[in-house]
Amino acid sequence: MKTNIKWIKSLLLGMVCLGLACGATTSGAHPAIPPVAANPALQKKVVKKRVKKKAKKAPAKPAKPPVAIAQAQVGLPAPHFVLPDLEGKLVDLAKLKGKIVVLEWFSPTCPFVRTAHERSFSIKGKAVDYKDKNVVWLAVNSAKIDTDKNSIEMNKSMRSEFGFDYPILRDDFGNVGRLYGAKKTPHLFVIDGDGVLVFRGAIDNTSGGDLDDADPPPAQNYVDRALKSVIAKEPVHIQQTTAWG
Repeated sequence: MKTNIKWIKSLLLGMVCLGLACGATTSGAHPAIPPVAANPALQKKVVKKRVKKKAKKAPAKPAKPPVAIAQAQVGLPAPHFVLPDLEGKLVDLAKLKGKIVVLEWFSPTCPFVRTAHERSFSIKGKAVDYKDKNVVWLAVNSAKIDTDKNSIEMNKSMRSEFGFDYPILRDDFGNVGRLYGAKKTPHLFVIDGDGVLVFRGAIDNTSGGDLDDADPPPAQNYVDRALKSVIAKEPVHIQQTTAWG
């Protein structure tokens, strides 16, 4: 009887061991997971997100000065500005209140500017004529200075050649030019002692030609007439003309 019991235990133990062995061989090794195919659309989205994140981290570029809108009108206060001259000295229009101011848009290489400065009928000598009559004459260059054709040296050289000594103001970004609507050279503006714009336009009515080309004749210097009227406390009769240049 004892022998039979031992034999049965041995048989059962053998079956258990066999079952464990079979389980190890069938379930111990997991089947391989098939590879997932790449998704191009998903990859593009990931790349775009990374680019956007990098773009957000990129340093901001310096902002350009705001673009001014033309607003200078005869009969209204002249738009305020502060500009440096060729030597770096700042000229503040507000500090010139009480004086008559002439603004002359200037370019050292413009043939019309040369004509105006070579003729005594036009600009030549006018600043000197009115220097002791409470008149301040300022040239304004609204082109980018420090280029080959518009360097500081070129402006100084032409100022010397034309024989005037009043400041040439640097309006490198052209904001003041747009503020006054100055699109040609020479373009002249006269501001009275109260800071009101009383004239804008051409220096004279010759369109850069000879005095016989005046239209309408006879030849007349608009700025000269405007200055005389302001000094005499009289109204300026011709307040606006088309600038030639």
